[in-house]
Amino acid sequence: DSLQLALKCILNSFYGYVIRRDACWHRMEIGGIVCTTGSAIIKCTRELIKQIGRPLKLDTDGIWCLLPATFPENYELIIRDPSRSKVVISYPYSLLNLTIKDHYTNDQYHELIDKEKHHYEIRSENSIFFEIDGPYLAMVLPASREEGKCIRTRYCVFNMDGTIAELKGFEVKHNGELQLIKIFQASVFEAFLKGTTLEECYNHVATIADYWLDMLYSHAKDISDKELFELISERRTMPRMLSDYGEQKSTSISTAKR
Repeated sequence: DSLQLALKCILNSFYGYVIRRDACWHRMEIGGIVCTTGSAIIKCTRELIKQIGRPLKLDTDGIWCLLPATFPENYELIIRDPSRSKVVISYPYSLLNLTIKDHYTNDQYHELIDKEKHHYEIRSENSIFFEIDGPYLAMVLPASREEGKCIRTRYCVFNMDGTIAELKGFEVKHNGELQLIKIFQASVFEAFLKGTTLEECYNHVATIADYWLDMLYSHAKDISDKELFELISERRTMPRMLSDYGEQKSTSISTAKR
């Protein structure tokens, strides 16, 4: 799993920055084709999902979506082979990848068989396939304050048991942020899972927000000085030894020296 995750990170990074001047491509035209194809696949998938459910978040290498609860997830096929009594297939997986196969298969893929005679074998090739993750309990996405204005990628995805499956873009996972902000965000995330209606959910979130707003407006008069200092503290990581920084100045270096 770790190796697969590392490979996924490398491929995503490479794909995301492939058009940069220093990208490691033999030809820039190839890089352009890769990015254009990836973008076209995501757009095509978005149009397909819009006919079934609702797209939530588009990324360079995937799409988060909301499907109806009645939409089939897995199909169980009964086969005659005695060694395999049944085969289970993922319906969303098959649906998406059938579209990819129909529109993005290279029917003239050339593989060199004989170098001396320059003999190539021609076949159909397609190594682009979707992987299905989920289903998940919920996904929280912040909205833009202004219509038509994009915001940086931020979302929180919850497993069925209420634990966080994926968190991106929020300060709660960053070093160098106030503990106040981290604790506030962690509390708000938990509140989003409460209630049975949207109004009840927002009421639970508002209760958390009001608590922290009261603390700010009252200048934290109801908590001890020790608790206050913990809330306004930051945690930073210094990747090198203190002596390696020489005469450089920063709050992290000053704190480490003291």
